[in-house]
Amino acid sequence: MKQPCGRCGKQVDKLIAIGDAHESAYWSARYSAMQEAPLLYPCTEYVCVSCAKSTLGITDQDLIREERQAEINTEFLLNLLKGRFAQVVIEIIFQRFGYEVYPFGYESHLTNIVKFMRKGDANIPARKMRSSPDLFVYDREYNDGYFLEVKATNTPDETECWISQSTLRQYKLHWPEAFLTIYCIPSMRIYCRQVDEIVLDELQEKESPKTGYSNYVLNLVQDFHILPERFRLIDQDGYEAFLESLRGTISRFGLLAD
Repeated sequence: MKQPCGRCGKQVDKLIAIGDAHESAYWSARYSAMQEAPLLYPCTEYVCVSCAKSTLGITDQDLIREERQAEINTEFLLNLLKGRFAQVVIEIIFQRFGYEVYPFGYESHLTNIVKFMRKGDANIPARKMRSSPDLFVYDREYNDGYFLEVKATNTPDETECWISQSTLRQYKLHWPEAFLTIYCIPSMRIYCRQVDEIVLDELQEKESPKTGYSNYVLNLVQDFHILPERFRLIDQDGYEAFLESLRGTISRFGLLAD
C-alpha cells in the first residue's frame, strides 16, 4: 500500500524514518526552558527515499562508493581464504619431506595491530612488517632456514601470472632473500623463485581493468622453479606422488561440498 511522503507528499511504497536535527534542537531548548532538567524531544518524519537522501546529504556517488567497498571487502575475504588454503598445502608438503615449518607473517602474530595500520604513510619498520613472509622453513640437519611468501592464483595460464607492482617492490626492498612461492589453484602446481633473483626491469607490466592498479606479469613455467629444484629434501618422484595424493584428497572434499 502506498503512503504519502512527509516532505514532498509523493505516494510511495516505502517510507524512511528520519530525525529532524533542527526541529529536535528547537523543541529540546523550548522544553528545557520550562523544565528543571533538560528534556530531549525528538522529531521524526517519515519520508520517501529521495527526500531522505536529500535531507541527509547522501549522493548517488556515496551509495556507489559504499557498494564498491562492500564488493572489495568480499573480494578481500575470498582472497584471504585462497591464500590460507595455499599456505596450508605448502606447509603440509614441506613437513612431509622433513622440514620444520613455522608461521612467520604479521597476520599470524599481530592480528590486532594490523587493522589499525595504514598503508600509505607507514615508516620503514611498519612497511617491512606488512610485507613479511608467511612461513619460515627450517632444515635442522643443515641448519638452513628459508622464508616463504605464499601466493595463490586462479590463472589458467601459468605463463601469465599477475602480481601487484607495489607488492613485489616491497618484497624486493625488505625481503630479497625470501622465496616467492605461488600455488596455482586449477592445476595445484607450485612454483617458487627467490625474490632477489627477480629482475623487475625484465618483467612485462599490465594494468588491471577492474582495479586500475599496475601489475607485473610473471612467467611461472619459464622463470620459476618447482620445489624439488630448490629444496634438497624434496625429491622429485616423492613430490609428484604426494601432490597426486593431495589432489585426490582435495577433490573428494570438493565432491562432498557439492
